[in-house]
Amino acid sequence: AVLVLLWLKFGLERLSGRMSELDQAVLVLVGNPREVAKVAAQTLFSIAEKIIHKPQEDKYRRIKQSNGAVKRKVTDVAGGSACLRALGFREVEHEGEMVWYAAPEAGVLDKLVDGKARLAVELDRLYDTAIDTEKSQKANGPGGIEGMIVQALQDPLSMQRLLQNPMVSQMARANPEMVESAAAHPTVQQTLQANPEMRQQVEQLIGRPLSLASAPPGPAAAPSAAATAIGGAQQRFGAQLQQLREMGFYDEAACLRALEASGGDVEVA
Repeated sequence: AVLVLLWLKFGLERLSGRMSELDQAVLVLVGNPREVAKVAAQTLFSIAEKIIHKPQEDKYRRIKQSNGAVKRKVTDVAGGSACLRALGFREVEHEGEMVWYAAPEAGVLDKLVDGKARLAVELDRLYDTAIDTEKSQKANGPGGIEGMIVQALQDPLSMQRLLQNPMVSQMARANPEMVESAAAHPTVQQTLQANPEMRQQVEQLIGRPLSLASAPPGPAAAPSAAATAIGGAQQRFGAQLQQLREMGFYDEAACLRALEASGGDVEVA
């Protein structure tokens, strides 16, 4: 489903004449003979992926321009150097030698994540992998990207993990409708209504407010019972709560719910 959305976005931008630097570079790249384009796109995809998953490894951010494999597979290919620039790489001198360098900056990471997703679309086409109904169902199911978002939106701790995954959060920013669709799930609606901080995080992610159904008023005695239950849980899970605070999770009510569900296991929570 994500690949379909990205490909439709590219098609609309191409028709309207508003192509990004990356799309223009990729268009030139895929104009090469098919096998040449496949190798170049796969190499660029791997370069971006390594930096995204190991951002602290400086060796992945710096590529010697004299590197024979990179020259043969990418920079000597039409559109290859343009793709590197669109991914955030700059041509700089390092230890007396010219290199391609992707600086450890937020803007560069955004370009790498966008670029990896864009190259995945082209690789899917170049390898003749059909994007069919079964793929769409898998994407929206429990193991797919939308299913993953639905699951994350039901628990603040899972939401934090999603936000820390640059690939998933970038896709969510690029497809706010997908996040809104996930947020329409009844269980997600209840969670977001009970956790205004979490709702605010989601709205910041997609850049616009969410529409939530109004929560029915509870019985007058409910707050007292809830307060009693929370007090008991705080006593039982005092040590685990402290661990979660040290890990950066400060929403105590959400942490208590997660601990209740996991039987007090911090790792599972």
